[in-house]
Amino acid sequence: MKHFLLGVMSAATLLACQTADAPLAAFEPAALANALAQQSSEAKARFAARRPAQTLEFFGIAPGMTVVEALPGGGWYTKILLPYLGPEGALIAAHYPDSMWQNIRTDKDWIAARVEDTRLWPEKAAAWDIENAAAIHAFSFSEMSAQFEGTADAALFIRTLHSLNRFEHKNGYFSDALSEAYRALKPGGILGVVQHRAPKKSADSWADGGAGYLKQDYM
Repeated sequence: MKHFLLGVMSAATLLACQTADAPLAAFEPAALANALAQQSSEAKARFAARRPAQTLEFFGIAPGMTVVEALPGGGWYTKILLPYLGPEGALIAAHYPDSMWQNIRTDKDWIAARVEDTRLWPEKAAAWDIENAAAIHAFSFSEMSAQFEGTADAALFIRTLHSLNRFEHKNGYFSDALSEAYRALKPGGILGVVQHRAPKKSADSWADGGAGYLKQDYM
């Protein structure tokens, strides 16, 4: 990799790797400020802790980009990215693989509901009816379609890698996710990570992601 940046923000570490030298679109603070202004009061209440403006600037995210967002969940960052990337951009949600859910709960109905939620996620995001939003796509890790290969300007793992690493020993979810993110990126693409840091002295068995933390040197 040609470039590697490391930032520290309260209890989290920000990492950005660039796959090769290539010009990317320019960060636009005014456009991002507009996207942030559109967020709900509940979302804005988390700005001081999550610092979305500083995070997206650090990663060099800009309007018109195609961005992979890992494990978007309820869409806290998605709702910022869709208006910020704009109609010339695209947001590709990358979800847990279907097999992941059985490691969290054994209830078959619950698992089926999670799988269905993943399948319907693009429709759910479209229903937010965000004006001038980026195009919405989705795939599940370990099952990425070839159509997404080499299409993304950036892939963001924001407080998500611990969730994948906690079951790495079972099915290689962490490794698969990073491999697919790399395949999705264009030459010159950015891999951006925000992750809560485990203390250096903590046991590796505790800092495997199950408690929400990974060691910085491991990352």
